[in-house]
Amino acid sequence: MEWLKKAADQGHEIALTNVGMLYYQGHGVLQDHDKALEMQKQALGRLVVIQERIQAILTQTCDLHEYPIPRLFIILPKETNLTNLFQFRLYFLCECGEHAKVLNGDDTNIQLQHHIHIAKHEGYDLQRPTEFFQKYGRYMLTLLQMIKYGSTIAGYFTPSLSAVNVSGANGMLTNSQDIITPSAINRSIEYLQSLPSDQQDAAKVTNKDSFAGQGAVEGADLHHLEAFIKRKDQDQALGNLYRTITDEGHVKWICIKHYRLANKEQDQQAFVTAVGLTGGHYNPCLGRVTVSLRSRKQAAGFFKALAKARRVDELVVTFDWKGTMSGLEKFGQTLENAAISILRLDFQRFRTLLASKLESTNALKQALSHSIDLPSMKKIHIILPMDLFELSSLQPKRLSFPPKFSIELVPRQGGFNLGEEELQTLAETLKTNSPLITLDLNSNPIGSNGAVTPSEALKFKLTTLNLYGNSIGDNGAVALSEALKTNSTLTTLSLYGQWIGDNGSVALSEALKTNSTLTTLSFYGNSIGDKGAVALSEALGTNSTLTTLSLYGDSIGDRGAVALSEALKTNSTLTTLSLTGTWIGDKGAVALSEALKINLTLITLNLYSESIRKNEAMVLS
Repeated sequence: MEWLKKAADQGHEIALTNVGMLYYQGHGVLQDHDKALEMQKQALGRLVVIQERIQAILTQTCDLHEYPIPRLFIILPKETNLTNLFQFRLYFLCECGEHAKVLNGDDTNIQLQHHIHIAKHEGYDLQRPTEFFQKYGRYMLTLLQMIKYGSTIAGYFTPSLSAVNVSGANGMLTNSQDIITPSAINRSIEYLQSLPSDQQDAAKVTNKDSFAGQGAVEGADLHHLEAFIKRKDQDQALGNLYRTITDEGHVKWICIKHYRLANKEQDQQAFVTAVGLTGGHYNPCLGRVTVSLRSRKQAAGFFKALAKARRVDELVVTFDWKGTMSGLEKFGQTLENAAISILRLDFQRFRTLLASKLESTNALKQALSHSIDLPSMKKIHIILPMDLFELSSLQPKRLSFPPKFSIELVPRQGGFNLGEEELQTLAETLKTNSPLITLDLNSNPIGSNGAVTPSEALKFKLTTLNLYGNSIGDNGAVALSEALKTNSTLTTLSLYGQWIGDNGSVALSEALKTNSTLTTLSFYGNSIGDKGAVALSEALGTNSTLTTLSLYGDSIGDRGAVALSEALKTNSTLTTLSLTGTWIGDKGAVALSEALKINLTLITLNLYSESIRKNEAMVLS
């Protein structure tokens, strides 16, 4: 009986052990299950963030009509160079969606699938790839994830790669080459996510607030994208895509197949031929017509052709003939029926047959006032000669969704200078919230007192100011510098031949320390010496927007060159520097060569000087 009791006890222990093992195994299974659920929850959370980022990009429509470049693009590895996995090409995406089905009111090609896909193009090699990934890494990562996981947002459909086999994915997503494999997408995503923080624009950030709203497109900085692309097809739109504008005024870039679906080619070809007969040019990729009208007969023929056009989104017209009131009215009527979205008009060489200047100005004002208020207009830019400066006060009267409207004042070909009275009138006009963005006072002798007028202009929307040959001197430069300290729009300032010396350049340098918009500054042919160059060097140490600086013909000498060299060692934005004819000698050349060993952003240095010996010149080469 003892052995029976002992066996029973042993059996009990074994049973308890087995129960314990089962418990711990079961507990482990539960833990693994909980862990799997948590991982699944995190994965779903990441997908939600990715979809929100995709939505932020695809629904962004603010001012996209300004960009003559497709907005959706990704990178894929170069399959021809498998030894280097970190070489990529850029590819643009066709924005095919629901809008592509209804542009022409019908969809007879049922085999043509309406979803985002890679455009039929061989792709583009990249230049300055490190800077490129820094600017666009996060943006492209989101679009690559859109292709990998798929999305259905705002009328756009993108099938996920996992939903189809590789050959199916190639057919659905590329319509071009066999490059869109899951492997290619994954390698591109992994590369962007692996970049160190100083080489990519937060590609690994998953905080949903970091990539929402307008920043989704603004962060991509589309204005500068072309600078990073090595192009062979300069006369074509990028990616062989075609720009279209929907009924809501939104820009979409679509491939040739969807473009042909939306436009009846036979009718459009007749229009292209008619435009060619009037000396114009039609760009189908942009829907842009460019023409210079030199006679009433030519203008009448062009207006007739334009009235029959099926698709003109952008119209660029140079008026180079003596017009009449009836001609201006006919042009206005043609615009009314053409549904044009982007309008650029150049009246620099326009003259009228009307009896007086006042009558011709009023006639042109009446015609323009009607055109800028047409409901189809999204963006209008008008170039006016200086004698029509009174028209710079034009404003759209449309209160709901007014167009983006801008005016450029340029010298009249054949000569016209603003006198003191006209300058005062212009200054008063600028105070009325004028749409003037470019003021070109080339060779208009305004002097230092007249510099007050362009200084007033800097208080408003001006983006470009040219004071070539106006002799404003140091006093005028001081007035400009005060305006620059608070200006937030000017990007280009030309002060060619202004008799500006060290005092004026010191004042402008102080303004550069706080100004955050100016990108191009020319002091060509002034009297700036080494003192002024030292002041400019100090400004370059803090300024983070200036990319082009010209001191051509200014006697800055070795001292000025040494000071600029020190600034170049820390400046990371300047890309072009012109120092030709600045009396720089050997010492200055050596200092510049040392700076160039450290500076990684300066691309162009113009430096021709008879004071630099051959050996020092070789150091710079």
